[in-house]
Amino acid sequence: MNVIFLDFDGTMIPTSFSKFMEQMNKLSKSKLNTHSYGEFFAPYCVENLLTLLKEKDAKLVFTTNWRDKGHGVLVKMFIDRYNIPDEFILGSTEMISNEQRGLEIETFLKENDSITN
Repeated sequence: MNVIFLDFDGTMIPTSFSKFMEQMNKLSKSKLNTHSYGEFFAPYCVENLLTLLKEKDAKLVFTTNWRDKGHGVLVKMFIDRYNIPDEFILGSTEMISNEQRGLEIETFLKENDSITN
C-alpha cells in the first residue's frame, strides 16, 4: 500500500496563496476562520493531491496540526468540501508533539505493516 503523509500548512495552503487570502480578508474586513473545513486550501493543491492519490493508488494519512479538530472533521472536510472519496483516507498519526512528526510517522508505520511505500 502506498501512503501520503499529509500536513496542510505549506502544502495545501502554500505561503503565496495564504498571503493572497490574508489580503482578501483584510479587504473584505471579515473575520474568516482559516481552520474551518479548509476553505483556504489552494484549489490547485487539492487537484494535484487527488491526481497523485489516483496515479499512485495511494491513501492519505493526516500528520497536520489540524488533527486536534478530530479525524472525523478532517475526513468530512475532504469528502464534503473537496469530493475526495473516503476510500483514499487511511487515518491520522497519533499526536505526540510538533517536534516529533518523524516519531509519529514511524509509530504509524510500525502499527500498519501493510504500508510498503
